[in-house]
Amino acid sequence: MHQDQNQPSQQLKQSLRWFFTTLSIVGSFLLISCASDNIQAPTMSAGDTANAYYQAIENKDYIKAYSYLSSDFPVGAHEALSQKAFIVQSQTNDTSAGPVTSFSQVGSSTSGGTVTITMSITCGRQSYLINLQLQQNNGTWRLVNQDGI
Repeated sequence: MHQDQNQPSQQLKQSLRWFFTTLSIVGSFLLISCASDNIQAPTMSAGDTANAYYQAIENKDYIKAYSYLSSDFPVGAHEALSQKAFIVQSQTNDTSAGPVTSFSQVGSSTSGGTVTITMSITCGRQSYLINLQLQQNNGTWRLVNQDGI
């Protein structure tokens, strides 16, 4: 009979042990989840964004290149450049001047919230300089203007 009285007590201890073990695991998971929500991934600098843009152009990944443009990137006086128009424009440039074969940053300046990065671009046998203007929007650098492709 003495053994029967200990059995419910042991079952209760075992149940409590599982309860607290489960509670600890769930609590640890929630703590890690909350902590990781407060950690932000580092954002690219304006220079990194310019390089990533031209890397995408060089790779003919025009959709990715377009993702680095501001949503109001100008095509005309009052018109934003659509993704389709950007792709057509990039393909036309590849056909007429040759695809981008190399690029490098040769200078930069900052005025207000705008960073201007001067890039040396090589297409086919010709090299030329392009000025990219970038601004930060919600922590992400985007191209807002450029004086060529």
